[in-house]
Amino acid sequence: MDGVIEAHQVFLTTVITRCLLDADSRQLAGHLRSIFDLIICYTLLHHELSDAALTEAEARCRYQEEVGNIG
Repeated sequence: MDGVIEAHQVFLTTVITRCLLDADSRQLAGHLRSIFDLIICYTLLHHELSDAALTEAEARCRYQEEVGNIG
């Protein structure tokens, strides 16, 4: 039974370490969280910029069609 408990403890330690939950990995986990937060912000800004560019392109096309119909 002691072997099973010891193997389970090794397994738990490995899981905690690989999930960056141990004390030695907390700083790395914090840095990764900051990087992922920046990625999310960049993605949101990229979507906003893409939407604005598409809206502008559509408005210019409509304007060109209107000018073409008048002239």
